[in-house]
Amino acid sequence: KDSLLKADKAKSLTELQMQYEIADKQKEIELLTKDNNIKALQTKQSQLTAVASLAAFLCILVAAVVLLNQFNIKRRSNQQLELANTQISQTVAELEHANTQISQTVAEKETLLKEIHHRVKNNLQLVSSLLDWQTEGISDPQIHKVVDEGRSRIRSMALMHEYLYKSDSLAHVDVHKYLAELADSLMRSYRPHTGITLEKNITHAYFDADTVVPLGLIVNELVSNAF
Repeated sequence: KDSLLKADKAKSLTELQMQYEIADKQKEIELLTKDNNIKALQTKQSQLTAVASLAAFLCILVAAVVLLNQFNIKRRSNQQLELANTQISQTVAELEHANTQISQTVAEKETLLKEIHHRVKNNLQLVSSLLDWQTEGISDPQIHKVVDEGRSRIRSMALMHEYLYKSDSLAHVDVHKYLAELADSLMRSYRPHTGITLEKNITHAYFDADTVVPLGLIVNELVSNAF
C-alpha cells in the first residue's frame, strides 16, 4: 500500500508538475503574444506617426511654396504698380508743366489782344475826334448828318473794343451791357428833343467778338434810323 501510495503521489506530483509547466508555457505564450501585439501596435503607430509627420511636412512645404509664390506675385505687382505710379507721376508732372506753359502763353496772348483792342479803341476815338474837328467849319447840314452817321458807327466799334479790353474773357462779351451802353451813347449823341425817351429790353447773353462787331453795327443803324 505504501508503495502504491507513493507511486500515486509521484504520479500526481508529476501530473501537477506537467500541468504547471503547461500553464506556465501558456502564460509565456500569452505574454509573448501580447508583446508581439504591443510591438505590432507600436510599429503601426510609429508608421502612422511617420506618415502623419510626412503629410504635415508636405502640407507645410506646399503652403510655403504657395505663400512664396503669392509673395513673389505680390512683389512683382507692387513693383509694376510702383513703376506705373512713377510713370503716371512723370506724365502728370509733364502735363502740369505743359499746362503751365500753355496758361502763360494764353495769358500773354490775352494781354496782347487786350492791348490791341485798347489801341484800336483809342485810334477809333482819334478818328471820331478828327471827323468832328473837320466839320467845325462846315455849315452844310447834309455833310454834318453824314459825318455824324460815320462817327456813330465808329463809336459803336470803339465801344466794342473797349468792352473786349475790359472783359475777363475775350471769347465772351456781355451783350446786355454792350448794347445798353451803345444805346445810351447814341442817345447822348443825337440829343433828342424833350419828350423822346429810349426804352431798352435787352436779353442777357454772351457772344464772341466775331458776332458782337456786326451786331453792334446793326443795332447802331437801327437806333440811329429810329432817332
